[in-house]
Amino acid sequence: MRKCASLLFAFSLLAVGYLLGTANLLSPAALWAQGDDKPAAANPISQDTLNKIAAARNALQEAHDALVSEGLYKPATKGLNPIAILAGGLDAQADLAAGVGVDPGTFAALYAGLAIDEVDEQLGRDAEGRLTYKKRLIQMYPVSSIKKLYQAANIVSESNQP
Repeated sequence: MRKCASLLFAFSLLAVGYLLGTANLLSPAALWAQGDDKPAAANPISQDTLNKIAAARNALQEAHDALVSEGLYKPATKGLNPIAILAGGLDAQADLAAGVGVDPGTFAALYAGLAIDEVDEQLGRDAEGRLTYKKRLIQMYPVSSIKKLYQAANIVSESNQP
């Protein structure tokens, strides 16, 4: 009788565990890691916010074009690099050639495969899979240079406030 009760108890526990597992009652909430595609309904963006994003992108594009035409910005990647634009430009192509490191936006864009054609021709990988330019490892600016870049962006932005 005792063996029968033990088997019945074990079967009951198994059944309850199965039911709770299939119903996801005790499961942790789903977490979204960086890079995972979130469902659109999980975090909808209002039309007003979308309009502001579009306006900001257009303003950055105009500033980018002005900096390039004035010779103050030589990007090494396609697309917009907000921190480089807000800082008043930089010469990412010269930084790559000198091997002194690149700003965080350029670094990320290079790893994302967004290099301009003349830079892309010189890109490769080292034995550890790290990105190289003319067989030299591409690194990010030192922290002190990144801080100066952000300070410059802040000064340029503050000086244009009404």
